[in-house]
Amino acid sequence: PASDWVETAVLRSQGPEFYDRWVNHEIPFNHPDVVAAVNLIGQLVFRPGYVSPSPAAVAERTFFEGGFLLAANPPKCLMLPFANFAPYLNSELQVDVNLNVFDFPVLSSRYTATMMGGGSIAVALTDRPEVRTVLRAFAQPDWGEPWAKGSDGFGFIPANRHFDLSVYQSETGRRIAETTISALKSGGFRFDGSDLMPPEIGLEGAFLDGMVRYFQEGPDSLEGIMADVEAAWVALESG
Repeated sequence: PASDWVETAVLRSQGPEFYDRWVNHEIPFNHPDVVAAVNLIGQLVFRPGYVSPSPAAVAERTFFEGGFLLAANPPKCLMLPFANFAPYLNSELQVDVNLNVFDFPVLSSRYTATMMGGGSIAVALTDRPEVRTVLRAFAQPDWGEPWAKGSDGFGFIPANRHFDLSVYQSETGRRIAETTISALKSGGFRFDGSDLMPPEIGLEGAFLDGMVRYFQEGPDSLEGIMADVEAAWVALESG
């Protein structure tokens, strides 16, 4: 979750072009604007009363535990950065009943229609008529409507900018889809940065390790941690 926060803060403060260059390591991890994005997250994390029981403690918490804390009665978590699949992880999270969503706050008026997320990609391994038919169906504006019309339509986000959003039964699902379509139309949608980085840096590497250290060691550790992540990427490229 911390890496997702940072990626969103970089994208929404510096814009898609900067984000792309950072993800491709054309901009270093210890660049002042990247450090500022992490520091922004730190201002939330380390503010007394904002994270329970403490930043160091949540660094040991599993990725999914926050969803269970949201569903507790009374809730033990009031706001949680998570993807749209969060309710699938916990049946107690009732969309449009006790769960609501809002977009990440605006960090720059130039980059309001930006979003960081994931996606499913269809790849044809065989060139046959029936394969082309399936891929053409995927590309149609109405592909996925049955999911959107379902009671749990929040779980489906269309990639087609011409999708009819009025078919959503879930208001939460519609709002998520509207925000996503807006980012797609503006050219401001970007894939998860840590997913795109080399695994040794992103998915299971120095970036994620650095965020855990940041929560554990506190705000004064930030510049040293970012320098360490950058050094790890430089070493990977040179090795």
